[in-house]
Amino acid sequence: MLKLIVGLLTLTSANVRAIDFNQFAAALIKVESSGNPLAFNKKENAKGALQVRPAYFKDAQIFDSELRKYSHDHCFDKRVAVRVLWAYCSKYEPQALKRGDWETLARLHNGGCGWADKQGKAKTNLNNYWQKVSANLPK
Repeated sequence: MLKLIVGLLTLTSANVRAIDFNQFAAALIKVESSGNPLAFNKKENAKGALQVRPAYFKDAQIFDSELRKYSHDHCFDKRVAVRVLWAYCSKYEPQALKRGDWETLARLHNGGCGWADKQGKAKTNLNNYWQKVSANLPK
């Protein structure tokens, strides 16, 4: 029985790690904007396919100096938005990024750098968000 469980954990882990960052970003894009690079949430000033907010963008710029040549409006360009995502994940969850821990990174993207401290409804929202993202990851 223990061998079977260990084998299943290894198989699951290997399947999750087989997903690369671009596939993860694509799953987020499906959830955030249904793939629309021109998506805009006026209430949150969230821009582009990944719905990047101003504070998120500035955090990414601080971590990745190459992003300093861009403005928040450049998040309407998917390539820039994905670079912003990578920088944000690298800054706040570098080990999760290295491991390919897409659940942690999805929660970070949706909940912000304090995602792990969320309680109650906010935590439920993060759980629901991860379910949506995971459903869009390659099988």
